[in-house]
Amino acid sequence: MHDTPDPASMKAVIDRLERGDRKFDEMAEFNHATDAKVEALAAAIAKISEAVQPIQDIKTDVEKMKGDVEKTKDIVEAWSAVKTLGKFLKWVAGLIAAASVVLVAMKAVGLHIFRG
Repeated sequence: MHDTPDPASMKAVIDRLERGDRKFDEMAEFNHATDAKVEALAAAIAKISEAVQPIQDIKTDVEKMKGDVEKTKDIVEAWSAVKTLGKFLKWVAGLIAAASVVLVAMKAVGLHIFRG
């Protein structure tokens, strides 16, 4: 009660299976090509990462330098304040010296007037 398959339909089935096998071969070739592209891309990314690393190091150095510049700025401002204080003290000392001379002169004149 089994029907014998038609040789034409058998050939069609075999052809279809062979086409399926070719599709798998094409997919394998595509995957192989894609893998090669991915590996090349990964290598390019690694090279870019290596090239960017010195920039990161420089950025870190610049951040450290900013801190040093701030410290230097503070030192310069403090030194400037000390110099300004020195100028002020010199001015006050001159004023005190002048006042002392005036007082001594007034005493001398006062003594001369009251003795005389």
